Amino acid sequence: MGKGLRNSVNKTNNRKLKKNVFGPVETARTERLSQKLLELASQPKPPKSDMEVEESNGENPFPRNLHVPKLTLPLADSKQAESEAKATNANDTAMDVDLTNAPRTSWIKAEKRAKEEKRNRIAKKQKRKVINQMTFKKTPRTGKK
Repeated sequence: MGKGLRNSVNKTNNRKLKKNVFGPVETARTERLSQKLLELASQPKPPKSDMEVEESNGENPFPRNLHVPKLTLPLADSKQAESEAKATNANDTAMDVDLTNAPRTSWIKAEKRAKEEKRNRIAKKQKRKVINQMTFKKTPRTGKK
């Protein structure tokens, strides 16, 4: 009978400690953290470094439409060579226009598929024991049973 009484006293003391001592400490800590976060959020973004500015000066070091000349044997007829050159240039420009104007349908389909999969995903609930609660060491028993 006495054991239950002592245990309930320990429990009430622990509850009082949580409320009066550790409660204000936790609230003060969360307040400090929230103030730090607000301060960081209100600061302006740092300027780009010199290296980033040099790289992003508007010129692409590897342009997509870079014309690479083909190595072929010289043709006997110069008129025939001119007509072939014009034909290849026309084909190159047509391909460039196709690349820039039309988006790839496979990319669009993949994006739609990913969105649908995300929508249909089953949300699994995690069952974990809450770790961040205050616990106290059990008081040792004195005496024999």
